[in-house]
Amino acid sequence: RLLREYVADRQAMAEQKGLTLSLELTPDLPSTWAESRLVGQVLSILLTNALNYTPSGGHVTISTLQRADGEKQWVGFQVQDTGTGITPADQAHLFERFFRGSVGQKSGAPGTGLGLAIAKEIMSQHNGCIEVQSSGVAGEGASFTVLLPVIERNEIV
Repeated sequence: RLLREYVADRQAMAEQKGLTLSLELTPDLPSTWAESRLVGQVLSILLTNALNYTPSGGHVTISTLQRADGEKQWVGFQVQDTGTGITPADQAHLFERFFRGSVGQKSGAPGTGLGLAIAKEIMSQHNGCIEVQSSGVAGEGASFTVLLPVIERNEIV
């Protein structure tokens, strides 16, 4: 529900920038606990960044996913774009307060360098995590993955 709302809200912005914004939902995902307002803030930060750093003609895709890590089960979403990408050097500092990567500084895109630090803190409060993957090559973009722990049937919420 949350992903659908944000994609619908940002569709006009994407079209205005000449971007394709799509949503790919995995059916029958297990349950997780999350404060929707806060996780929505994480999604908003990632989606806004993807739209700001993807040039016209590019694509932004939001998808849901499930992952197993040993005995730990995770559920979450991923925001992928075909934008400018993030250099490996910048990735090392991406979640630090007030850090703006080299592309952000050169692009003139608005920002304070707080968004990703806030997103990381929100995920930490949810016992979840946020990950980034990018080759740093323009046009190959970046992918941010947000993971929340799956609620086991015997857990009381």
